[in-house]
Amino acid sequence: MSLLESIFSFLKIKTDLEIAKNEILNNGFHVAKVNSGLLGSNTEYVLCLYYQDDGRKYELAERHGEQYSDTKYRYWKSDEDTLKGKYSEEFLYKLDGADKQHFTTDKTKEHS
Repeated sequence: MSLLESIFSFLKIKTDLEIAKNEILNNGFHVAKVNSGLLGSNTEYVLCLYYQDDGRKYELAERHGEQYSDTKYRYWKSDEDTLKGKYSEEFLYKLDGADKQHFTTDKTKEHS
């Protein structure tokens, strides 16, 4: 990784953490997570914000356009879907076989 790529990665993670902090402290989201490294040929860092259900996904999408225009809003997905290994084809396509297997393995039994 070049110095420029390292700086960009740091700034992107810092931005995602600032968004997470704002959403938790000021907008009532419960928890957030940010990936700390890229996998395979993925070029995007992902910020996950969690709430009890999907009742606020449109609010977040609207706020995304107003306050976080430099961040790509994808969609709402439950933590349960994440644990069940449900990921977008766009994400999975960029992974090698071992990483794809890791992400698509059902982990619900490990977390119950």
